[in-house]
Amino acid sequence: MTNVSRIDLHVHTCHSNHAGDWLLSRLNVQESYTTPQQVVDLAMRRGMDWITITDHDTIEGALTMAHLDNFFISEEISAYFPDDKTKIHIVALNIDETQHRMIQSLRMHIYDLVRYLNDEEIVHFVAHPFFRMTDRLSMTHFEKMLLLFKRFEVKNGGKQIDPDDFLETALDRLTPEIIWQLSDKYDIAPFGEKPWEKFQVAGSDDHGGIHIGTPHTQCPKAQSLPELMQYFKEGKTSACGEGGSPESVAHAIMAVTYRCLESNRESMDPLKSNVAWNILGQLFNNAHADRSLSVLSTLLFQVHQWVPASDQWPAWLPSLSVLGQAFQDVLKDDPEMLQFMKEGFDFQNNNQKLYDFNKRLIHQLIQKTMEAKNQLAFKEMVKNISIITTLLLPYVISYKTEYRDRPLMRQVKRRYGNPEELSQPKIAVFSDFDSLKTARSRSLNLYLKHEFDQNIPVHVLGVGSSSYQEAMFSNLNSLFEMTIEKKNYRIPSPMEIGEWLFKDDYDTLYLHSLGPMGILGFCLGKWMGIKVIGRFSYSEVHQLIDGAAQSTQKRILKQIVSLFFSQMDQLRVHSKEARDLAIELGIHPSKIMFVGKPMEDLFINNDILGFAPTNSDYPFYTFRETNQRIEQ
Repeated sequence: MTNVSRIDLHVHTCHSNHAGDWLLSRLNVQESYTTPQQVVDLAMRRGMDWITITDHDTIEGALTMAHLDNFFISEEISAYFPDDKTKIHIVALNIDETQHRMIQSLRMHIYDLVRYLNDEEIVHFVAHPFFRMTDRLSMTHFEKMLLLFKRFEVKNGGKQIDPDDFLETALDRLTPEIIWQLSDKYDIAPFGEKPWEKFQVAGSDDHGGIHIGTPHTQCPKAQSLPELMQYFKEGKTSACGEGGSPESVAHAIMAVTYRCLESNRESMDPLKSNVAWNILGQLFNNAHADRSLSVLSTLLFQVHQWVPASDQWPAWLPSLSVLGQAFQDVLKDDPEMLQFMKEGFDFQNNNQKLYDFNKRLIHQLIQKTMEAKNQLAFKEMVKNISIITTLLLPYVISYKTEYRDRPLMRQVKRRYGNPEELSQPKIAVFSDFDSLKTARSRSLNLYLKHEFDQNIPVHVLGVGSSSYQEAMFSNLNSLFEMTIEKKNYRIPSPMEIGEWLFKDDYDTLYLHSLGPMGILGFCLGKWMGIKVIGRFSYSEVHQLIDGAAQSTQKRILKQIVSLFFSQMDQLRVHSKEARDLAIELGIHPSKIMFVGKPMEDLFINNDILGFAPTNSDYPFYTFRETNQRIEQ
């Protein structure tokens, strides 16, 4: 018996709609396939004392559980600022059907909605305040939230706040002076007594039925629902557990996809589907208490003990495609994962474990595909690439959705964070070679010397035969090697690059070389919304185009090079010839910037080039860009 009450204040079921998600609605995929009863069962098993359901703009699922003594009805409201239609989510707790109908009638006008919630004394909070459901979400909206709301979700299982306690610290640092200044600025009266004191809650935001209870909210032991709500009103709550991460988001995507496909499993081959679904269920069907492997699936897990690795897999074994073989190979070296799979995987503590396993599985598939590329038929190569892409896709999506929240977090950190821990711009240099070798190159040193404030952190990321990390140099392990234009290149893991970028929160990428590493950096930068700067080398580009044997090939190469460089945010050139070639290829002059020495020799038509000396506030932006940022 404990002296606290635990509750997950943010959980979804199959009754949640798409909340305006165009892609999900077009694909006919639900946001969640977890039933209300499964939510209740799993929450109880996870140690929650009170239970609620917060589906998007509906209480249909919650109504089916309203008869339970420790359950209350809630919903997640899609609310809009009326002036620009920016959307945020608000969770309203312990409501009835009449209140739900009124909430839905007011949600398009957030000021009227908040006024109603306060008048009715409905406990409510801002969910994932940095989640950019539209690109319009800005510092203005966050500051208005500080005036309108008393409670904030500081830990969310589906969104990562970096660092983990950053929002809690920022809210704790609010003062009466800050709130009254914001009130004057936006002409909004702050709500409640001592509006600078904010209360903190947490919820899993679970959609896949795997993360319920992590994180959750804790308050003093409540013997009744009115007592629980009173604790919430008085702010006697604390956020417990860890917030989300790209890995947990990717696994939630996998879980929803699994449940979607499972709903159509009748159309699949019975033998294969029974084995496959039983194995996948060990990972993604936490809603069921009994998750022991079937006899057939256990046989599949143990078959590697009977068949030597060098032997061919018997043709009659089900589900042993290239994916099945790679799965078995990785599982052989991971007895802990095998044990988890047999007993049932617990996402509360093992998100990182599954991520590491999937990363090794993807690496194994990439390596085997590249080693056998000359022996594989085109159809088999396409099949292997499609499998790798499918396994990568959830992580690619999760890194994008998580990274798009970072710019607003950086702004809030710089304005409301701890001055001693203020984040500053970080530059990642991408190289296709050893990072130490790259750091010694003349072009990079010129670039760093003339374009960056010496206090701005710069990290050089390269590829080597073995990984290492020093103060400002890192090498990634290569998965395989390939030859392009008589040059050997090592190819790293795209997952490790994404993980590295996200962990250290880089906001500018400098592509020092344009081999596979540079291309991967470019793709990740554009996908994740990170500023991409490229080094435009006259000799490299000229050699690439002139290497084409036919005029048609040259024309196609020119178009590809032009398209590639045009998509970058900026190009750095070291000579007049490079500038002229870039313009000849169709690169807009405003994107071109000289880097070289002596600098005086390069002040050529600087109105066209957009060149200006380094600005101390925005050390890696041109003068024109700096003015735009100040105006914003």
